[in-house]
Amino acid sequence: MTRARAGVWLLLSIALVAALGGWHLFSSLPSADGAQVVVGAVVVKDEYDPASLYRIEADAGRDGWTADRALAAARLWTRLGSPATAAVYLERADDSLAVRRALAETYLVLGEWARAQAVLTPLERTDDDGTAAWAALQLGLLLSASQPDDARLYLERASVDTGYARAVSPLLAVLAVTSNPTRIALVLAQIEQWALVEYALDNAADDPIALALTALARTVQGKDGVAHLRTALLWAPDDPQVRLLAGLVYREREQYDASLSALIMATALDPDDPLLYAELGTAYQLHGDLVTAERWLQYAVALSGGDARFVDRVEALRGYEQTLSAALEAMIAGERLSPSVTTQPSP
Repeated sequence: MTRARAGVWLLLSIALVAALGGWHLFSSLPSADGAQVVVGAVVVKDEYDPASLYRIEADAGRDGWTADRALAAARLWTRLGSPATAAVYLERADDSLAVRRALAETYLVLGEWARAQAVLTPLERTDDDGTAAWAALQLGLLLSASQPDDARLYLERASVDTGYARAVSPLLAVLAVTSNPTRIALVLAQIEQWALVEYALDNAADDPIALALTALARTVQGKDGVAHLRTALLWAPDDPQVRLLAGLVYREREQYDASLSALIMATALDPDDPLLYAELGTAYQLHGDLVTAERWLQYAVALSGGDARFVDRVEALRGYEQTLSAALEAMIAGERLSPSVTTQPSP
């Protein structure tokens, strides 16, 4: 996680969620069996052996596409960053539990929500407990905003698996009291389900916070969120939460001046919220002004009555300062000792 994005998770978990209902969220979604859990995940390109793909194609041309061959080819194409091609291989493979699960994962990555649901629904009823729990989890996340009652049932089934129980509890807590898509989207954001955040907010009324959160979700995914953010700011220029989200969008785009300005305005609009001052401190840190950053973080600590979350931010900043200072000292010491640096060139 980059320093630029580090503040996003804190603010989504405490500032925005507190503003909309005070839910406590977990920051990760562990897998019960080590398999992929995060839907809409970014596919990371990786090195691969072209000869391996050629051999798979040759063997399939001779003997047909077995499930194992299709899975192997799909994994190679996924590592290449082409899940759409991986889906083609899986769709023509012999049927097996492994193929169906891989196909569901691929549709989730692609954002093919209807196709994913069609594959996941029978998987959730399979006799394989691990696969059934995983499918129930995915269906619960997928349907949380559009079909919250069904989503609760799926998440309750997934929570029977001890590997998922703690992870799904925040979303279950929200679904127990509301079907508000924006609140649900905030929980999905905290567990970094950004594609599903955007999908969930398709079901939200057009309100400024939903639009600004959509802008953030799209930006994190590498999409254009400018139009959504512009509309949110037009509709609610004096909403501190909208300004906060604007600051996070600008930060994600590495527009640090605009981010700082948005967060300064957020604190001016709501001068009693320590969460905004904590994020303002992070904005100054990203500007390289560590003294001002610590001052605002300390102010957040004082204003919150010593909230441990802000104390941790101060300690983290001081740790960063110490690391930076040590690195600079090492550079200075190296320059003093290095003949190539200290020796003047001959005239």
